[in-house]
Amino acid sequence: MKNKQKYRAAVIGCGRIGSLLENDSLREKPCTHAGMYHAHPRVILSAGCDINPKRRQQFKKQWNVDAVFPNDTALYATMIPDIVSIAAWQDKHAALARRAAHAGVKVIILEKPITVSLKSAASLIRYCKQKGVYLIVNHERRFDTRYYAVRELLTSGRLGVVQTIYASVLGPPHGRGTVPIEKSTLMHDGTHCIDVLRMLFGQPYSVHARHYRRDTYHAFLSFQHNVEAVIEAGGERDYFLFEMRIECRKGVIVVGNTTAEVYESQPSRHYDGFYELRKTMFPKYKRQPTSFVNEIRMVVDFLDGKRTKLPSTGNDGYAALKIIYAIDTSARSHGKLIRL
Repeated sequence: MKNKQKYRAAVIGCGRIGSLLENDSLREKPCTHAGMYHAHPRVILSAGCDINPKRRQQFKKQWNVDAVFPNDTALYATMIPDIVSIAAWQDKHAALARRAAHAGVKVIILEKPITVSLKSAASLIRYCKQKGVYLIVNHERRFDTRYYAVRELLTSGRLGVVQTIYASVLGPPHGRGTVPIEKSTLMHDGTHCIDVLRMLFGQPYSVHARHYRRDTYHAFLSFQHNVEAVIEAGGERDYFLFEMRIECRKGVIVVGNTTAEVYESQPSRHYDGFYELRKTMFPKYKRQPTSFVNEIRMVVDFLDGKRTKLPSTGNDGYAALKIIYAIDTSARSHGKLIRL
């Protein structure tokens, strides 16, 4: 007989990624933590928590959830959900996740970055392990089937060895004046880029970087097998771009928020004796509407005992944060090489 047990979920932080982005008519759904829980037949979205009374009422009305709370203390005094998403401000992550673990939550899905300091991140990881709580950092591309297709293509040898990766994380500036690292594009969106690089190419062993135009970083990461990655993360753009160009010996992969393309080396149509890139077929993969669909499916499998591990662990979140701070340290030191 199939497992029919229902799991209760709660969302702490009912803002954009917690709930509100589900109202974006152009986005594929589900695209929020609340939407993810609401879409799974064996998960009950039981509660929402936000300090803003207007957002609590919006959450209550949109998801037909009566249990809304001004803080997590009131939430845990009423119920202990099986799964809790923490989508509050990043400087609150450590305390909120620690209280969730103390309350007895089984799985915590913590929005990125894991915390704002390496010390608090390490302490949180230890505490969750001590309490037997599984901690996920919501680097959502870890649950995106396209990136697994990219990894399989790279390991197949079809495009030859990887040479250089160029990654862009660009968007409007965050605020005015000099932007601190905690509020930078590098921290806010670049953490996804760094996590994808680790997923595909392992842990980099060194980084050097420079900082310019208020919150823009140019970073150079060195990986094993002579693989180099160049990252530009920052603002001063009238558009948003998250894209990675992976250049191999025999071709190129371009993957990003709206892109999944492969180009391979073929005889030139324009010059005798030359080769040029020509667009070919991206590998077939099992497409999900969004990465949230895969994420909650894996979490339910974990709670059912069908999985012992989940992607995007606390340790992965810590590793991404460590690289971000290394980039910032190098940039503030005029490009000093930092060993990781």
